Amino acid sequence: MKFSKFKAIVLLFCVLLVAPGCKIFHANNPAKKVQKQQKKEMRKADNEYKKAIKRQYKIQSDETRKRMKKNLRKARKKNKVKKSKSKWNCS
Repeated sequence: MKFSKFKAIVLLFCVLLVAPGCKIFHANNPAKKVQKQQKKEMRKADNEYKKAIKRQYKIQSDETRKRMKKNLRKARKKNKVKKSKSKWNCS
């Protein structure tokens, strides 16, 4: 019983020593930081664009909203992606 406790304590001690060392491999990667910043800016720009569209939609009169909705539905029907009939790509 004492030996198993000793093993557990040694194992725990080893894990505590090695775990913080894993951060050393990933620390201060400038390329990743730049990529992360770009993603953040893209997300922010997308959100601002969506908000601008909603704002523009709310400004319109009821008739204009109906026309916009109708045109959106027409565009969705017209621009549907055609599915291939088979999974084999022969062309």
